[in-house]
Amino acid sequence: MKRVGILVMLFILLCTGCTGTPAPQTTPSAESDIQTPTQTPTLVPTPTPTPTPLATPTSTPTPITTEYKVQMRCREILQEYGATIDGIYAYINNKDPLQRLYYNAAEMPKGEIPNADELAWHLLETGKGVCYHFSALTYYLLTEAGYEAILITGLRQTDNAPHRWTMVHTEEGWYHFDPQHRQKLLTDSQKQSTAYLRGDAMYWEADTYPKTPD
Repeated sequence: MKRVGILVMLFILLCTGCTGTPAPQTTPSAESDIQTPTQTPTLVPTPTPTPTPLATPTSTPTPITTEYKVQMRCREILQEYGATIDGIYAYINNKDPLQRLYYNAAEMPKGEIPNADELAWHLLETGKGVCYHFSALTYYLLTEAGYEAILITGLRQTDNAPHRWTMVHTEEGWYHFDPQHRQKLLTDSQKQSTAYLRGDAMYWEADTYPKTPD
């Protein structure tokens, strides 16, 4: 009886060993043990812009020339007297003792005649001059007023003394304009007439200058 009990116990143990499947122990694989590190993005530094040097001027400022100063002064005169033949004539023959322009033979240029801008500026600055200065200033006043003008040189018929004046182009044509000699708009025949001008009659190389209407 005791032997039967032992056999029953062995049988139960054997049956338990056959039907009970122990849970498998999972062994971690080598790959799962390796943790892939999280990749940190590489920061590319933003380049600092190189400052562009200031451009070096390639040209120097235009200097203020004598002609520019004459033109600016003429514009002021025209604003006061009017940008007309009458206005320019009135300015050249201004009788105001504080502003009057004077003929002075001592101002005759020595040697080579200076440029028109230098002659005009001398008269504007000193108030004194000869026909070269007066004609130069008249020329600049006319051109600043919008007229076409030229300088003309001739000789006085009475003594062959040199004289310079202007010619101006109007709506009617070219005329002699000589405010210093109190001559507003003269034709060729008038400018050459001793009867008309007495001692101020002139002659010049007529073929080299415009013809007046006559």
